[in-house]
Amino acid sequence: MNTAATQTVSRPLRSDTQRNRRQLIKAAAELFENSPTPVSLTEIARRAEVSTATAYRHFSSVEDVLHALRAQVGSELRDFSAQQTTRGMQRLEAVSRHWVSLVLEHGGAMAQMRSHRGYLERLRENTGYLTPQADALTEPLRQTTEDEAASRLVAALRGALIGRATAPDRRDDRSTGPFAGDARISTPPR
Repeated sequence: MNTAATQTVSRPLRSDTQRNRRQLIKAAAELFENSPTPVSLTEIARRAEVSTATAYRHFSSVEDVLHALRAQVGSELRDFSAQQTTRGMQRLEAVSRHWVSLVLEHGGAMAQMRSHRGYLERLRENTGYLTPQADALTEPLRQTTEDEAASRLVAALRGALIGRATAPDRRDDRSTGPFAGDARISTPPR
């Protein structure tokens, strides 16, 4: 038996396949931004000028297209964060401002993904499309310890991002998580 024939090889997507995927995501964003009624994958395909079969080859549902949109926006934020040359609070402010601009630009479409579960709950459950957003904020938050207000923000966000509740009279345990051993990160006095 020829095992080479049965193995799948990961290859880069063809350029037309990449284009179709981008077009589907863009079409979904445009339709959700402007449509007061539910949108189907068929409508998204029509707007993207691809066949419905092509749309279904890329995405199994409208929700999958929206997840791809969220991941794309999150990746843009992560890339912006990685390119910053500032540190600390300046970097956190720049990344936060860019996040707000992305929400203003894409928020109408992304609002279709509102959930009864909160952002942090979904992040703790490793919801894939939220990971790039969290990645974009990790380093700016790690660097931001310049004043007490920043320290309080860092402690609250750190606790939320790593899934720990911070009780008012409890010191955080820095022995685990992404900030383990980082003496620059401290819980503010209570």
